[in-house]
Amino acid sequence: MIKVMTLNINGYGDGQGPWPVRVGLIREVIEDACPDAIALQAVRSDPARNQGLNQAEQIADMFNPFKHQFFQPATVLGDGSAEGSAIISRLPILERDYRALGQAPGGEDSTQRVFMHAQLRLASGWLHLFNAHFSWVEGQASQNVAEALRDMEGISGPALLVGDFNTRPEAAALEPLREQGWTDIWAQLYPGQDGFTFFETGALVKRIDYAWANADLMPRVTGIRIVAGEVEGIAARPSDHAGLLVSLDLPAAASGPCR
Repeated sequence: MIKVMTLNINGYGDGQGPWPVRVGLIREVIEDACPDAIALQAVRSDPARNQGLNQAEQIADMFNPFKHQFFQPATVLGDGSAEGSAIISRLPILERDYRALGQAPGGEDSTQRVFMHAQLRLASGWLHLFNAHFSWVEGQASQNVAEALRDMEGISGPALLVGDFNTRPEAAALEPLREQGWTDIWAQLYPGQDGFTFFETGALVKRIDYAWANADLMPRVTGIRIVAGEVEGIAARPSDHAGLLVSLDLPAAASGPCR
């Protein structure tokens, strides 16, 4: 069995606590969940902080097994800092690629985003892992979903699409995924349950982070749960997002403990 986690880590934002505190909390989440691969969104790289290591590298360096890393900047600023998405993995990455997602000219959402793909090697076969960070503007989100579907078209074997979609489950932007045979894992396993993943005013208020399985993978899905979603009695959180942990009945070579 393997496990895949997704989490928007909110860059160096300090609304949920300073990064040195939050990264310690992220470490605790990973130690508890022990995923084989992690898709991260809103990942920052700043040459003036943490010896220039991007946040995914900082997280991976806490754990010996996470030797395979893929950080893709979406935006690079004049001071050399960057923000994008990343995948860190205990499983070897056979192939990797990405797409810079389109933006509506003059639109409300000026954030550049990327859509990532990593083909992970299993004990036998492979898993396609797609890491999404879509726009919060409805029209632009629909465009981002269409771009992702074009990139995923024609792949063979099991595939998992995860990330921050910035879109509620009932949004029309997500319907093409269902039409193309992708299954919203949370909705499939926990119909009628909120599954909220985004914090506002100290509470989880909406579901905008997802894990979707293609037809080859869905029969192998054994579970999904929310991680980093605690709301009571804490002064800091790992992020303004909760994450998801997906369990899959797929063969993976033993990779040792997470610590």
